[in-house]
Amino acid sequence: IQNVQTDMARYAPSDEVQISVPVGNRSTTPLNDATVTVDFTSGGVSVDTSQTEVIDLAPGENTTVQFAWTPPTTDYTGYKLDVTFQDENDVVLDTAASAVDVSSDWAMYPRYGFMTDYPDQNPSESAYLMQQLNDFHINGLQFYDWQAEHHTPLAGTVGSPDPSWVDIQGRYTSGATVSEQIDQAHAFNMVAQNYNLAYGAWAGYGEDGSGVDPAWGMWWNTDCTNQSGFDLPSGWATPRMYWFDPENTDWQDYIFAREDEAMTVYPFDGWHVDSFGDVGTVYDCNGNLLDNDQGISDFLAAAKAELGKKITFNAVANFSTDIHDAVDLEFNYVEMWETLGQETFADMKDIIDSNWATTGKPTVIAGYLDYDYAKTTTTNQKLANDAGVRFFDSLVLASGGSHLELGEGVEMLTNEYFPARHVAMSESLVGSVRDLYDFGVANATMLYDPALEAGSRTITLPALAESTDGTPGTVWTFSREKDGYDVVHLLNMLDATSDEWRDRDADMPAAAVRSNVVVKYYYGTGTVGDVLVASPDRAQGEYTTVSHTSGSDGGGSYIQFTVPSLEYWDMIVVEVDR
Repeated sequence: IQNVQTDMARYAPSDEVQISVPVGNRSTTPLNDATVTVDFTSGGVSVDTSQTEVIDLAPGENTTVQFAWTPPTTDYTGYKLDVTFQDENDVVLDTAASAVDVSSDWAMYPRYGFMTDYPDQNPSESAYLMQQLNDFHINGLQFYDWQAEHHTPLAGTVGSPDPSWVDIQGRYTSGATVSEQIDQAHAFNMVAQNYNLAYGAWAGYGEDGSGVDPAWGMWWNTDCTNQSGFDLPSGWATPRMYWFDPENTDWQDYIFAREDEAMTVYPFDGWHVDSFGDVGTVYDCNGNLLDNDQGISDFLAAAKAELGKKITFNAVANFSTDIHDAVDLEFNYVEMWETLGQETFADMKDIIDSNWATTGKPTVIAGYLDYDYAKTTTTNQKLANDAGVRFFDSLVLASGGSHLELGEGVEMLTNEYFPARHVAMSESLVGSVRDLYDFGVANATMLYDPALEAGSRTITLPALAESTDGTPGTVWTFSREKDGYDVVHLLNMLDATSDEWRDRDADMPAAAVRSNVVVKYYYGTGTVGDVLVASPDRAQGEYTTVSHTSGSDGGGSYIQFTVPSLEYWDMIVVEVDR
């Protein structure tokens, strides 16, 4: 089995799923009356009758087996597809898996990716890149630096858009390719978000005829001098990005009109609003101290109301998220930096947990791994560190979050400037990350359900060191709960030498597999039913029911059971009637 592909990243209830399974005969003998079977499950339970196709394959022959399946109509549910390839004697030749997300809204279970290259190219190239991202069920894309100038994102006019332009680094951008990529994203039911800064203008904005007024600016001084901004590298199209007061209604009217023009020409679904987080002590042109978090919150609310589009926002270091309750953002999106307080895995989990509690929505984490290591080369010669990526992604998923990391097909993000992609994924890492994304989709109701709340029950591992804060040399344990289920997570940090999430030198050690891990879980009150274990690291995420014993001691009522193995992450679903 070469792949298991679905025709879309996300399906509305009642949509039919088209499943393609390319298979080949690698043997020197014919395969006659071989079978390809697909099973449909949710939470380890069958939800429909299996489908089987019979095929014949000569030695070396390939074919693609097609299936059509209509999932149950329950909204916001993930399903697992298990494919088995057998010969005429029912000998299993190969197995593979994928997943299906049935959700009417992408924002419930966001899997955000990116695009950042827009050269002249054959339209089929755009389709190919989107198909690769679709294999990971990416359901939304940030089109990074697609625009012309930040304060005039549309090159040309609505009636006569320019066919091409250069971006902020001087890279050539084809308008036709931008359109093709958006269209292909939509063909896979992916949301396309137009990237732009909330409050930036290039040097010369006052003389370029754009109409941007310095009086709208954000200033370091109280006398309308020394405009706030950010210096850019030598040789870029502008030496500096100048900042404007996001709460200034004249600036809002101006930039919203420019965004509306851009999205009239290019059919984006919304605006991915970038920011620099907390910009410090700044003033408007009249010397008034600006309230940075309230200002950006008001800007976002106005953008949503004026544009009527999907709004996503980069809350750098989780800046201002706590006051966004009135802003209808799609989900939370946080770019993390050690210099702003996000140093450890626990810091990251705290952000995701806090945002669930504050907003009731998941968080997409923009965390750039292998950061220093990636900067030591300017070509894709080096490989990302499998261990760092697998542990980071496992922790994010277990916490009910998502990681912005994949784009341009199967390339991995390692830098805040998205075109700087200098580290490639190994074949093994591609497979591991695919398993993680399949697992996240198939188990969405146990990972992303807004009804899940942080658990506080005691989890012990009698034979292994454990912690509740991600201490290196331990198994990190925590749980989340909803009616009928306690979801227990084991994250293996026994071989980790650091709790820093960045893995900046790409040297996090691989996790050694531990077998027969005994778990003691204090469930409190109620009646325990089945205990099920699943992991993206094992058997393509297959659920296993494990036996358990019950007891009580000074810590209260508990169950004890044995997990068959633990590599990076095990998820344990405990059925509890309380």
